[in-house]
Amino acid sequence: MTEAANTGKTIDINRIVQMIPHRYPFLLVDRVVDLLPDESATGIK
Repeated sequence: MTEAANTGKTIDINRIVQMIPHRYPFLLVDRVVDLLPDESATGIK
């Protein structure tokens, strides 16, 4: 990752469920480990 992308912001599964309408088994992200708002995100399944 580049330094610009390494913001240290993370989002856990509880916040992801609040943010998007998808639920199991269609919730394809368990955790966001890097976030650049309105630009990119790195997630873990």
